[in-house]
Amino acid sequence: MVTKRRGVMRKGVLLAGALSVIAGCTATASTADDEVAIRQAVTDMTATMKSGDQAAIAALFTSNGVIIPPNEAAVAGRAAIQAWGEKTFAGAKIVEGNITLEGLRVSGNWASSYGLWAMKVAVGKDTISDTTRWSMDWERQPDGKWLVSRDIWNSGKPVAPAR
Repeated sequence: MVTKRRGVMRKGVLLAGALSVIAGCTATASTADDEVAIRQAVTDMTATMKSGDQAAIAALFTSNGVIIPPNEAAVAGRAAIQAWGEKTFAGAKIVEGNITLEGLRVSGNWASSYGLWAMKVAVGKDTISDTTRWSMDWERQPDGKWLVSRDIWNSGKPVAPAR
């Protein structure tokens, strides 16, 4: 009886090991595909942000997505993100922008990325340039699409001295 249990146990361990290898291969392929999809989403985000279409920008976020702008309170939800963008960019237009993805890690239905966003914004006759550092968390949706869950960024400009 003990010998029979050991045989079943060995087969169970071998089966579990084989399934782990198969799952590992599948996860690796899936992770590579996910990384490609997120990299493309980051690239597409540049064009969307340059368009100035705040509804389209808000649509890049999950329904309960959050942005955390520099020196401001967090803004939660697509409608609030859209309203924030409309208020913040009223009378302004991004004339140049380039998002650089420096790091990306995917784990299941979640991913984390960080990088640089170099931009020039026209405000009236003035142009403001900045290179910000950003970090975004992504969430895979039931349809497989990746949307931003959290976005935080910091200006590359020094903080103005207190007066």
